[in-house]
Amino acid sequence: MNLLFGFLVVLFVLSANAQNWGPPNTQPATCERYCFLSIMPLLEHCKKLQDELKLLKHEAENKCDSTIENMFNSQDEKTKLHYFNIRLIAAGMEQNLSSLNEKVEEYLPERIDEVIGFHTKIGSKYYHFETLEKVNWFEAVNKCLERGGHLTSIKNEDEFNGIKEKLKENENYWIDINDLADEGEFISIATGRKPSYLNWHANEPNNQNNNEHCGDLWYKQKVHLMNDAKCDEKNLFICEPKHQVK
Repeated sequence: MNLLFGFLVVLFVLSANAQNWGPPNTQPATCERYCFLSIMPLLEHCKKLQDELKLLKHEAENKCDSTIENMFNSQDEKTKLHYFNIRLIAAGMEQNLSSLNEKVEEYLPERIDEVIGFHTKIGSKYYHFETLEKVNWFEAVNKCLERGGHLTSIKNEDEFNGIKEKLKENENYWIDINDLADEGEFISIATGRKPSYLNWHANEPNNQNNNEHCGDLWYKQKVHLMNDAKCDEKNLFICEPKHQVK
């Protein structure tokens, strides 16, 4: 009897323990595992998508970098070609300018400012032929100096013939020669030396009335030739730049 009672008590205790402690410990563990197993595929799918997204992003970045590099390379080639074309054009222009410069140098002196005010070109030289104002010889000397030159100093027959073609009929023109210092010894006021070329009218110079000491191109018998004249006469005059007078 006591044994039976004791057995029943043990069963009652075990039953109570099973009711009080068994479900709370077993149910949460079972739920956690179930829930975890349920969402595991979703988590794995998300991870897979994440990995694929990273891969796509990496591929896109590489493709973009490659595209940009190709664009830059292409632009660089275009730039090089454009630059090369510019160099070719520049080389052609330089050659044309060089050729043009050679032609210009045939007609212009070394310094343009040396011939400003001397607008008539004869051969390789420049001159100013005064066509309006008539002055005496000394004033003519000063007028040429103000222009940056001297009364013309004729060096040879070619210069003389070229100058004569520019002269007006019935007009006389002062030139650089004079014998103010020593009668009969004509000197160039421009160079201070004896002239290298003289071409007188017949019976000239004659120092008429002992008062003719300044040289001009006298128009007589339809031709201009050299003459000694009174220095205070009023004539036109011819100037040339200083650098031409040697």
